[in-house]
Amino acid sequence: MTKTEQFRNDEYVVREIHSESFLVETIINDEIDDNKDRYFSTLDQAMDFVSSDNI
Repeated sequence: MTKTEQFRNDEYVVREIHSESFLVETIINDEIDDNKDRYFSTLDQAMDFVSSDNI
């Protein structure tokens, strides 16, 4: 499965899995924590999560 990185900052990586599925990965201590993966159906929803303080 090809994942295309759409956004990255110090806390999150947003990857497009396919046109209707986006994965938000959480970075802790410079490592991706797979236990905190979240999936969204649109890039807007994923970016809203990344930009919010609701963790």
